[in-house]
Amino acid sequence: MRPCPKKRAALPLDGGKTIAMLVRAIWQIVGSRKELARLADLDDRMLADIGLTRSDLHVARFAPFWQDPTSILKRWVKRRWTSERQFESRPEDDGRRPMKWITRERVKVDRVACPWLIKKFVDKDAEFVFVASEKVIEEAKRLSAIPYDVKDVELGHHGKECSFEAILKKYRLTSNPALVLLGKIVNGADTDNTLYHQPEGPGLEAIAEGFRHLGYKDDHAVNAAEWIVYDALYAYCQEMVRQGKPNGDFVT
Repeated sequence: MRPCPKKRAALPLDGGKTIAMLVRAIWQIVGSRKELARLADLDDRMLADIGLTRSDLHVARFAPFWQDPTSILKRWVKRRWTSERQFESRPEDDGRRPMKWITRERVKVDRVACPWLIKKFVDKDAEFVFVASEKVIEEAKRLSAIPYDVKDVELGHHGKECSFEAILKKYRLTSNPALVLLGKIVNGADTDNTLYHQPEGPGLEAIAEGFRHLGYKDDHAVNAAEWIVYDALYAYCQEMVRQGKPNGDFVT
């Protein structure tokens, strides 16, 4: 007897729909990568306004082809805004009252670096209060403020890590390698620098000490004047990351 020919597997009835969906998905991803290129044209301040950093774009750019890079960015932005909203105070007549952050007076390194970080990446409407060391916790309770860079608080020193690093961890900013590097530099300036032995640290400490002697009227004025230093350091850290030097340019 002649053997019966094998039957070919029939294509699923919705095969055309499946192909069409695949084409649409690919077209959407291509469009998303064009959108990513447009985002890259924005400066760092404009990116920060929408909750993104230059490093975020770099990571999304090298995501696998089948992943939509803009979806990745949207998830990060949503996560950061959610983290910020949990500290929003109860609404007043205007609908929202800026959150207060409180620390010790006579700022130098961490208490300038932390407000810069908070304002730029955590709470753009933040208000800062500086009081005597022994009054921080009492005033924090009275003002419903978040204490930082004082003993025995979540956003303070832990082991050899400084308060700047505690904020990076609390608000999930450690995915930004430029901020991680900046944290090491701040640590090197604010501590004995035995954790990372960061070469840039002593230079930042010297600059911070210099700002104390320029005659600014209070800690708010010192912060306002000195934040440009952290803008420059952050730009340096971003460039180091871009060059493949996540520990800085002077580490041997």
